[in-house]
Amino acid sequence: MSTWAAPSPFAIVLLVLLGAVGHQIAKSICYFAGDGMLALPKGKMKERIERARARIERWNKRPKVIMFLASTIGLPPLYPLAFVAGPLMNMRFWQFTAICGFGRIGRFATMMIVPQLIQG
Repeated sequence: MSTWAAPSPFAIVLLVLLGAVGHQIAKSICYFAGDGMLALPKGKMKERIERARARIERWNKRPKVIMFLASTIGLPPLYPLAFVAGPLMNMRFWQFTAICGFGRIGRFATMMIVPQLIQG
């Protein structure tokens, strides 16, 4: 039987914040890449983007709720949403960063705290 030491509360907070900051840096790169992505394509790729735009418009009535769900529970996946948040969902960068940042803090905190509660 192995012994397992629970991390201190300070370590949990530090890990959650580092994870959220690292994740937000990656998603910020995706956000800005998405802004430039729509200006470049021509031909078939432009057609694909226009079809995606039509699909996104169907559920784009509440983009902040969708982004919060993506950042907390992962449905829909946050990775593709980060690319379309600016150009197709019309979300400002500060809104995107706040929603994703707080959502990820909540997600990562849950992932760190629940095992501590189960371990007892």
